[in-house]
Amino acid sequence: MNQGNRDYVKYRLSRANDSLGEAKLLFDNGYLIGTINRMYYACFYTVSVLLFTESMSSSKHSGVISMFDKYWIKTGRLPIEMGQLL
Repeated sequence: MNQGNRDYVKYRLSRANDSLGEAKLLFDNGYLIGTINRMYYACFYTVSVLLFTESMSSSKHSGVISMFDKYWIKTGRLPIEMGQLL
Protein backbone atom coordinates (compact mmCIF):
# COMPACT_ATOMS: atom_id res chain seq x y z
CA MET A 1 0.00 0.00 0.00
CA ASN A 2 1.47 3.37 -0.97
CA GLN A 3 1.71 6.35 1.37
CA GLY A 4 -1.33 8.07 -0.13
CA ASN A 5 -3.45 4.99 0.53
CA ARG A 6 -2.10 4.66 4.08
CA ASP A 7 -2.94 8.32 4.70
CA TYR A 8 -6.49 7.76 3.43
CA VAL A 9 -6.95 4.74 5.70
CA LYS A 10 -5.62 6.69 8.71
CA TYR A 11 -7.93 9.60 7.89
CA ARG A 12 -11.04 7.41 7.63
CA LEU A 13 -10.20 5.48 10.80
CA SER A 14 -9.60 8.78 12.58
CA ARG A 15 -13.03 9.96 11.44
CA ALA A 16 -14.54 6.70 12.73
CA ASN A 17 -12.83 7.16 16.09
CA ASP A 18 -13.96 10.79 16.32
CA SER A 19 -17.52 9.73 15.54
CA LEU A 20 -17.42 7.21 18.39
CA GLY A 21 -16.21 9.89 20.77
CA GLU A 22 -18.99 12.19 19.63
CA ALA A 23 -21.51 9.38 20.10
CA LYS A 24 -20.37 8.91 23.69
CA LEU A 25 -20.69 12.62 24.43
CA LEU A 26 -24.15 12.73 22.90
CA PHE A 27 -25.26 9.61 24.75
CA ASP A 28 -23.94 10.91 28.08
CA ASN A 29 -26.01 14.05 27.56
CA GLY A 30 -29.22 12.29 26.58
CA TYR A 31 -29.14 12.87 22.81
CA LEU A 32 -30.07 9.41 21.58
CA ILE A 33 -30.86 10.24 17.96
CA GLY A 34 -27.55 12.08 17.63
CA THR A 35 -25.84 9.09 19.26
CA ILE A 36 -27.28 6.73 16.66
CA ASN A 37 -26.23 9.07 13.86
CA ARG A 38 -22.62 9.24 15.04
CA MET A 39 -22.48 5.47 15.62
CA TYR A 40 -23.73 4.90 12.08
CA TYR A 41 -20.98 7.14 10.71
CA ALA A 42 -18.33 5.37 12.78
CA CYS A 43 -19.45 2.10 11.20
CA PHE A 44 -19.72 3.64 7.74
CA TYR A 45 -16.19 5.08 7.82
CA THR A 46 -14.80 1.75 9.04
CA VAL A 47 -16.61 -0.23 6.34
CA SER A 48 -15.37 2.23 3.75
CA VAL A 49 -11.82 1.38 4.82
CA LEU A 50 -12.50 -2.35 4.59
CA LEU A 51 -13.74 -1.91 1.03
CA PHE A 52 -10.89 0.43 0.12
CA THR A 53 -8.31 -2.16 1.18
CA GLU A 54 -9.77 -4.40 -1.51
CA SER A 55 -9.94 -1.69 -4.18
CA MET A 56 -13.66 -1.11 -3.79
CA SER A 57 -15.52 2.11 -3.13
CA SER A 58 -18.80 3.85 -3.73
CA SER A 59 -19.86 7.47 -3.71
CA LYS A 60 -23.18 6.49 -2.14
CA HIS A 61 -23.93 5.09 1.27
CA SER A 62 -26.24 2.50 -0.24
CA GLY A 63 -23.38 1.30 -2.45
CA VAL A 64 -20.99 0.94 0.49
CA ILE A 65 -23.60 -1.00 2.46
CA SER A 66 -24.43 -3.21 -0.52
CA MET A 67 -20.78 -4.07 -1.20
CA PHE A 68 -20.14 -4.71 2.49
CA ASP A 69 -23.06 -7.13 2.56
CA LYS A 70 -22.01 -8.83 -0.67
CA TYR A 71 -18.27 -9.20 -0.07
CA TRP A 72 -17.99 -9.38 3.72
CA ILE A 73 -21.27 -10.63 5.20
CA LYS A 74 -22.66 -13.04 2.60
CA THR A 75 -19.23 -14.62 2.14
CA GLY A 76 -19.01 -15.31 5.87
CA ARG A 77 -15.93 -13.16 6.41
CA LEU A 78 -17.86 -11.32 9.12
CA PRO A 79 -20.92 -12.44 11.11
CA ILE A 80 -24.41 -11.57 9.90
CA GLU A 81 -24.93 -9.46 13.04
CA MET A 82 -22.30 -7.02 11.85
CA GLY A 83 -24.18 -6.49 8.63
CA GLN A 84 -27.39 -5.97 10.55
CA LEU A 85 -25.71 -3.39 12.75
CA LEU A 86 -24.76 -1.23 9.79
